[in-house]
Amino acid sequence: MRLIYFDENKYRKDNPFFTICGILVPEAKVFQLDSTLTQIQSNFFGSISLVAENEFHGKRGFRGDEHAQ
Repeated sequence: MRLIYFDENKYRKDNPFFTICGILVPEAKVFQLDSTLTQIQSNFFGSISLVAENEFHGKRGFRGDEHAQ
């Protein structure tokens, strides 16, 4: 089995294109990925709390823009 983590953009008049960014993960690697992402979240945000301010977004990952909404 494979699992996918994905994020999509929201429609805006200035960007009418729909984009999905994701990563497909083998079941055996899910816990390792979760642990790695939790560590990245802690390093980047200083917290592992699951709140809106600590979300990873495809746009940020694709563009490398830490201020992208």
